[in-house]
Amino acid sequence: MLYALLAVALGFCLYGFYRRWRRWRLGQPENRRDLLWRRLKDLLVYGPGHKRIMEDKKPGVMHLCLFWGFTLLLAATVVIAIQVQFRLPLFRGAVYLGLKAAANIAGLLVLIGVGLAVWRRWLRPSGRLGGEPVDAAALGLIFLIVVTGYLVQGTRMAAAPDPWGRYALVGYALAPPLRALFSPASLLAGHRVIWWLHAFLSMVFIAWLPYGKLGHVFTAPAAQFLQRHEAAGVPEMIDFTDENAESFGKNSMTDFSWKAFFDADACLRCGRCEGGCPAYLSGKGLNPQRIMRDLRSHIMDLERLDPTAPPPELIGGVIREDDLWACTTCRSCERQCPVFAEHVDKFIDLRRYSVLTTGSFPAEAQLVFRNLENNGNPWGMGRETRGAQLAALNFTVSAAGDCEILYWPGCAGVFDKRARRTTEAVGRLLDAAGVSFAVWSGAGCCGDPARRLGNEYLFQELAAENIAGLNENGARRIVTQCPHCLHVLQEEYPQFGGHYEVVHHSVYLEELRRAGRLRPLAPATGKNVTYHDPCYLCRYRGVGAEPRALLRATGLSMREMPRHWERSLCCGAGGGRMWLEEKAEERVNRLRVEEAAALGTDYLATACPFCLTMLGDGLAALATEKPILLDIAELLLLQTDNSGIQS
Repeated sequence: MLYALLAVALGFCLYGFYRRWRRWRLGQPENRRDLLWRRLKDLLVYGPGHKRIMEDKKPGVMHLCLFWGFTLLLAATVVIAIQVQFRLPLFRGAVYLGLKAAANIAGLLVLIGVGLAVWRRWLRPSGRLGGEPVDAAALGLIFLIVVTGYLVQGTRMAAAPDPWGRYALVGYALAPPLRALFSPASLLAGHRVIWWLHAFLSMVFIAWLPYGKLGHVFTAPAAQFLQRHEAAGVPEMIDFTDENAESFGKNSMTDFSWKAFFDADACLRCGRCEGGCPAYLSGKGLNPQRIMRDLRSHIMDLERLDPTAPPPELIGGVIREDDLWACTTCRSCERQCPVFAEHVDKFIDLRRYSVLTTGSFPAEAQLVFRNLENNGNPWGMGRETRGAQLAALNFTVSAAGDCEILYWPGCAGVFDKRARRTTEAVGRLLDAAGVSFAVWSGAGCCGDPARRLGNEYLFQELAAENIAGLNENGARRIVTQCPHCLHVLQEEYPQFGGHYEVVHHSVYLEELRRAGRLRPLAPATGKNVTYHDPCYLCRYRGVGAEPRALLRATGLSMREMPRHWERSLCCGAGGGRMWLEEKAEERVNRLRVEEAAALGTDYLATACPFCLTMLGDGLAALATEKPILLDIAELLLLQTDNSGIQS
């Protein structure tokens, strides 16, 4: 009877996962079978190792107890079943007794995990995490399986004392009170009933796995195995010469790869994505967790639609238009996600459809597109003025053929008054280090605003012009102070034949310092600094150590904000939001500067011209005492040449 129940349970389980697999196959093909050994390592590190889950300690400990407790219980059950059924002497003597003790301890871990889950979801729920009936049912089922398992042991030992029973710790402790309350006959009858109840509940657990949240037992490790390893944030190139293309971008779920379907299915609804989303935290409607849940419901509806009918559109249906343009592309949601769901690329593809196919985009973006098309920069300054602006900075520039590096200040570093101070500081530091560098006065915008706002056609025009000029100049190593330029030049220009080594100015200046070419005075000032990690530097490029090393070299003591490095809170400028109106009641940049000001530091440093603008605006609105906002190059110059920037 038990094996018959098991066969039925496995049948329901396998059919459920087959249904889910069939839904995943509605998406387009995508290869996620490369880098096998690296993916297996990811599976171990992020699965059993809980690397990302443990970054948030409270839910991490809860999940660790549930995962390892249930895993050990399952392993012990399988071993005992094999040993009893096939009469194999696998474990005997001390080893078997140790297995019994380990299984009992594992059960306690599961109960602790269930208790912590109940506490977090119902007794002390957070704003992002509330208890749902399906969650309560899953936890209740796990609780009953463990408790009935202990009662099976307890009733057996109460009816017939076991000289080795003390190794079954919890069951052994339950035996005396059960023996006092019930007769031996009642205990034997109760043991049989509880044994079958325990077996039945276990079969329900197996059968239910693919139909509820418990399915993440399989989908979460699979998602960790399937995570992306190439550079994040590189959209697919659109071929505008394709005469058969009826539209550009994506607006139906079936336009996306099967991995997009899998992401929505694997979502744990843990709320970590929304906990780090600047749009959600600042009161906008965008909520990455809700979008993943809505996509999952949408996918389930697709399965029931006529396959010959056109698939439903996403924009305006599953995803509201305001939400589409609220994303800053900071990738905090992806960095927090335990199952490595990929949110941002979907938004870029949807924006491209909206701009290129329907011509729908925020009114403010029209001015940005016009400025980029006519003047080659989003500020709308004349192309011919770039050379004069650079010449006014008074730093030594070498001929292009003789230089060590090509210095790329970016549009902000040339045309934005605040960012020009960073450009001057970098140039003076390069002079002080004896670095010969060239600056290309004919450069245009790298195209980041156009591509993030969905205007792929304009981006490709800008990229083609820059690549032609860079190749003509023979540029190979480029240093830029703009993380957005860094990402586009390094990761996206290769799509169009532009292959360069691009380095952020913080990394290059740290190279110079380590080589002894830059020698900060590093006086004992008694002052301190906190550092805001730009999203396109810390999450897109993984750069965080070098800026901090430079700041420590200035003699300032470091104080970290609660959210820092890869968990940094976005300033709000990415994804083209720099040029869009902020309509929410709580501005994103205000949230960030309040976090910095609460530390009471003397300086707030960053390493991105967009962040400088946004944080500067946020600080201007603060009524409390404010730290001095500087780029790391400006702070370094203060300790290298005190005749430079005003402190």
